[in-house]
Amino acid sequence: MSELNNLLSSINLSDNPDTWKWNLDNSGLFTTKSLSSILDNLKLETHTPTFKTPRNKLIPQKINIFIWRVILGRIPTRVELDKRNIDLDTILCPLCNSHVESMEHILFQCTVTEATWNSILAWWNLPTNTFSNLHDTTLTDQTFTTSTLGKYIWQATKWTTIYMIWKNRNAKVFSKKDWCPATILSEIQAQTFSWFSKRSKKSSLEWHQWLINPSFYTSLNIQRMGIG
Repeated sequence: MSELNNLLSSINLSDNPDTWKWNLDNSGLFTTKSLSSILDNLKLETHTPTFKTPRNKLIPQKINIFIWRVILGRIPTRVELDKRNIDLDTILCPLCNSHVESMEHILFQCTVTEATWNSILAWWNLPTNTFSNLHDTTLTDQTFTTSTLGKYIWQATKWTTIYMIWKNRNAKVFSKKDWCPATILSEIQAQTFSWFSKRSKKSSLEWHQWLINPSFYTSLNIQRMGIG
């Protein structure tokens, strides 16, 4: 009892209601931004000092999180599962069945995946075979537009494509669904249009224009859609 009294002697109690306090921020208030900053400092910046957790406001948070996992190499490809002693029938790519399924291969280098990327690039009127690895696709700023809005839209389109490739890869592996680049392209076009329209404060996207020439929107002023 004496030891307990000594421990409590320095504590001053008041009649105010109890409240929660976030001790890892000077404000005392918890925010996802403060937690994200802490995680960046503890884990991400250990390897890449200038790297920040990626985030694009035009797409759902689940895709931002998926891209973060991709950048960290934390998606369960067959090579990664095999490293963890998970028994698999094969570690070959489920799309081409000729190379081991690493992350770089399944998302960017597989001939089947490459056809999907080329259909996206053709839709945007850009040269084919532009992307071959993670760095080119997710971390490098594209220089074909100087518009802030254009960079947001193009980045969101690339990240959505990566997400859809993995989603359809899983559908083929677990549900035996046929891989169809035309169907995947249509799905990406529809999803990005829906997400961009709903997440912009003053949407100026038109479905017909988006299908024909999405790069049209890369030259628009940032204020027209209220993104920043």
